[in-house]
Amino acid sequence: MTRDSHQAARQRARALLAGPRLKQQQRADRMAALIAHLDMIQTLETTLGQIVAELIDLDLSPDEIADLTEVPLEQVYHWAHVAMSSQESQEEA
Repeated sequence: MTRDSHQAARQRARALLAGPRLKQQQRADRMAALIAHLDMIQTLETTLGQIVAELIDLDLSPDEIADLTEVPLEQVYHWAHVAMSSQESQEEA
């Protein structure tokens, strides 16, 4: 075996051994990014829920909010539910 082929074999062996670690690191990085996205979505959901709650406090019905925002009524109810859950959590704390 020549020096070049020996070195090439050594590099292939290192790459083979590093593969699982690299894949594991890539998987961990991807999971961290997805969790960060979920945190941002949860914050956005809470904010939208608070806005819907304020609109309801201004005597707008969920139907009116859906019509004004062109958002499906089910989504308005969801955001209102998120706001109520968030408010209950804050009151308990």
